[in-house]
Amino acid sequence: MKRAWLALVALGGCAVGPDFHTPAPPSANAYTAAPLAPGFAEGADIPGEWWTLFHSKPLDDLIERALRANPDLAAAQAALGVARESALAQRGAYFPSVDANVSVSRSKTSSQISPTPSSGESIFSLYAPELTVSYAPDVFGLTRRTVEAADAQVEEQRFAWVAADLTLTSNVALGAIQEAQLRAQIDATHELVAINTDMLRALEHQFVKGYVGRLDVAAQQSQLAQVQATLPPLLKRLAQQRDLLTALSGGFPNDPLPEQFELALLGRYVRGRRQFEPDFDPTSFIKIYVTLAAQRASKILGIFARLDLRDGKPQYLRHMPRVWGYLQRSLSHPALEALNAWYIAHVPALNAV
Repeated sequence: MKRAWLALVALGGCAVGPDFHTPAPPSANAYTAAPLAPGFAEGADIPGEWWTLFHSKPLDDLIERALRANPDLAAAQAALGVARESALAQRGAYFPSVDANVSVSRSKTSSQISPTPSSGESIFSLYAPELTVSYAPDVFGLTRRTVEAADAQVEEQRFAWVAADLTLTSNVALGAIQEAQLRAQIDATHELVAINTDMLRALEHQFVKGYVGRLDVAAQQSQLAQVQATLPPLLKRLAQQRDLLTALSGGFPNDPLPEQFELALLGRYVRGRRQFEPDFDPTSFIKIYVTLAAQRASKILGIFARLDLRDGKPQYLRHMPRVWGYLQRSLSHPALEALNAWYIAHVPALNAV
């Protein structure tokens, strides 16, 4: 009996691999070698929804939409769920495996031989139940190590999900800040263009009166052209930034522009114009704006239809609902009431496009 106990102790000591011990954390206690500025609260706790510290409702809405619709974050959450279920499945090896089965057969004995049942019946039913119970003892610790590996996989996937969440929220916040920076640069560039345009007009007037030479006018024209040349790259970067934020929030660059965003841009433009042109008429501008928008949308719809019917390029048809939505938005303005009535009478509806 003593030898049997010694054998069990020896087998228990043959577990697979050593026990894992969490390594000690690094000794670093600061992000930089030099002390941080006095405004930084070193060691302070940061809330999970750290972006709310900016107290910006648009930023909060943008990040919440990204958390709901970003596919990378959804994939990380799904991977975490798979790892958790796999870890639970691995724990099943700790318990016995039970398998039950039953087979039923209906037979008839030939009249030329003796009947099989003791009752003498030639037709009989045979029921054969079967129960199998198996259990593999975890003598060498393989099951324990397998479960530990599955739990470590869950922990890894959890940290990957947290990293994806933090990366997404930080990228969206940084993208929003960069977009605001680009918009401020564009506004400043527009102001510089307006200032240089006024200066050029003044110099041209002085040139006509003979107060300045042609060289002064040419220098100002060159200065104005240089300022205007900086505007297209800024607009391109702004468009790229908008596409980045759209992709991070789970959308596509060709998604329709939200009406609220369009109205916000219009309001920003009108306020800027009135700041430099007190006699600027917003009502007349909006009428011109919706008229040009309707004209451009109608032209684009016609081009897409022509590309399909004449050139055999139906791939452009998938963009027509979006452009049609822009057209309907423009036609809803009271200034285009007559044009809207003509479209209703002569142009098929959206579901027929």
